[in-house]
Amino acid sequence: MEDLGALFRKYGSDKDVNGYTPLYHSLFKHLRDKPLEILEIGIGTLIPGAPSSMVGYAQPGYKPGGSLRAWRDYFPNAQILGCDVQPDT
Repeated sequence: MEDLGALFRKYGSDKDVNGYTPLYHSLFKHLRDKPLEILEIGIGTLIPGAPSSMVGYAQPGYKPGGSLRAWRDYFPNAQILGCDVQPDT
């Protein structure tokens, strides 16, 4: 199983480079194999100037929903859902 930081980097999310990974891992490591339903609110858009725009923050290879892909791989038995107000997500 890939570690969470590697997954965030793989999908271009800014969560690892901004230092969130250790906290997320400490909170969620014991839940990795559980059947969960997870909702992430705020997926990250590439629309310049939009609220929660990832322009200037996204890592190489980022597409809206990068962290959703990382969560999907981190929690293999979970249903991962995301929502955002931006049309490109």
